[in-house]
Amino acid sequence: FMFIYGIYFGLAEGTEKAYIADLIDSEKKGTAYGLYHLAVGISALPASIIMGILWQSFGHFVAFLFGSILSFISALILFILV
Repeated sequence: FMFIYGIYFGLAEGTEKAYIADLIDSEKKGTAYGLYHLAVGISALPASIIMGILWQSFGHFVAFLFGSILSFISALILFILV
């Protein structure tokens, strides 16, 4: 399962940064990338803790299912707002 997640992460990271570049004016790209990495950094710790707790308590299937559900909800919110 980690192999599949690694492939996803490798493909998605560049796409996310390119999307930020498309949304922001060229004068503010540095600030936008800084805020993006701030948000990723702040959310990585609690996300890792939650994933670890779910994995230890319920197994890998539930942990990845939870991540998939949150990703789907996030994609819907992004689609609605943008």
